[in-house]
Amino acid sequence: MNQTSSGRNVEGGVVRTRRPQNAVLVIEDEAMVREVLSTCFILLDFSVDSVDRIEGAMALLEARSYDVIIVDRVMPGVGGADGVAKIRKLLAGRPCFIIGISGNASAGIVENWKQSGIDVFAEKPLEFHKLRRLVESWREGRMLEAEPVSGGEQMPVVLDASVRSEIEALGRRTGRELFGAMWAGLIESLPGHLARIDEALGEGDARKIADAAHGLRGLARAIGASELASSCGALEDESTLSDAARRKALRVALGGAVERVRAKCVT
Repeated sequence: MNQTSSGRNVEGGVVRTRRPQNAVLVIEDEAMVREVLSTCFILLDFSVDSVDRIEGAMALLEARSYDVIIVDRVMPGVGGADGVAKIRKLLAGRPCFIIGISGNASAGIVENWKQSGIDVFAEKPLEFHKLRRLVESWREGRMLEAEPVSGGEQMPVVLDASVRSEIEALGRRTGRELFGAMWAGLIESLPGHLARIDEALGEGDARKIADAAHGLRGLARAIGASELASSCGALEDESTLSDAARRKALRVALGGAVERVRAKCVT
């Protein structure tokens, strides 16, 4: 077992903190988003275990109990909605507050996830003050309401300064450089995400295109790259992808958004 400089233990790919008042399990396949969520919960006095797959979460849930689980919707392997249903079955009625998160907050997706067993939905980016409000409501036993469903990205920009400020504030509170690491991670991950999107576009499979675009959209929203998130969101809309010319135009628009992100100098 290795221990990180932040006081967290690393064992078998699972990152753990010492247990304060409550325990949370973070299930998110993107490392940078997982890191920010874990940091938020540490500041809220939780012990944190984090995994990048539903399958890994199931193994942990068989070994220990959690007060809160936060889970992304689209991940490799078992997806969030099916994963939550499996988690509820494994819990067999034991209380656990489950927060579902996604960069896509359409009414149909939110309703489907509620039926799978989440207690509340929150749209990415999940700022610290929003997460704190959810946790405080849960701890006080108050009725919770889902985050408002958005109508899509509003006035997309290359980088939303308010999201950057939120992440930088978290970093200052923990003595870590979160935003710079997240931005570097986004830039490094772009080739892989684009390769998956291009492969799906080549096959012409609307479902695969949407799933591939969703992964990059979630990352972009989490760091405030709203133009890039908006371009990915257009590729997630399966109803518009049947026409080859439409798919080509959306890919060109995505390419432009990616180049503007790459050209953005973040210091």
